[in-house]
Amino acid sequence: AQVHRDPAVGFAALGPDGATLLVGGAAGRATLAPAGRAVIAVDVPGVGDLTAGALAPDGRTIAVGAADGAVAVIDAATGAARGRAVLAAAPDARPAGIARVAFTPDGATLIVGDAAGHAWLLDPATLAVRQAIDARLGGAATDALHRRGLQVGFAADGAVQLYPLAGGAPTLLRGHGRAVVAAAASADGARLATADLDGEVRVWSLGPAGAADPLVLPGRGAITALAFVESDRAIAIADARGGLQIVPVDPALALDRACARLAHFGRAAAGCASP
Repeated sequence: AQVHRDPAVGFAALGPDGATLLVGGAAGRATLAPAGRAVIAVDVPGVGDLTAGALAPDGRTIAVGAADGAVAVIDAATGAARGRAVLAAAPDARPAGIARVAFTPDGATLIVGDAAGHAWLLDPATLAVRQAIDARLGGAATDALHRRGLQVGFAADGAVQLYPLAGGAPTLLRGHGRAVVAAAASADGARLATADLDGEVRVWSLGPAGAADPLVLPGRGAITALAFVESDRAIAIADARGGLQIVPVDPALALDRACARLAHFGRAAAGCASP
């Protein structure tokens, strides 16, 4: 069914209930389609074409970002704007388009990233900036880190940055020689997989004291996407040539796969269960 009245669609986002759809379009116009209720038309004054949006975990607040660097919060029940701010890397800098908007699971922090590789942690009630981040934000595939109180960013030199959502200096994870182009977090947020321009994949184990030495998978060409699969025991790696590999990152699963291959050829090895 058609729910958005504007032919231009800048983003579409699903609400936390899995049944509410938020669609944004040109000149600050958006549409909220709650399950089983009437569609709500939203017109955000003073913003450009909408490029990103999200609903708060409680479903009561909408946040949207626009191509002119504006961010607004909206009452989901009425469609009325509660506040608006324009974000830029410096007071005299020209704002870049907003590329990502997300709420933390508790709804206490609004995370906003622009297309130029800058990001901000905002108070969703006032849109006051709590912390500015000079790094490109991790996408939805890293949102599981929010439950651990972390936001991940990627610097141009390949450094992975873990920012505490409560504020403070980031933890730096170094090892990539080039910029990170893909990332994914495990469902519990305990591990982070990153891939750089050379195709090298690193799997970081995140503990209370920081990150342990990562598992390093050698270069595999131009990687386009990563995902944890098989109950977070393996990584799916997609590349620009259309290839897809499933690589175990859990030692027990890796051993099971190796033993299965040996058994296929009638061989056995120490550590493999007898057939």
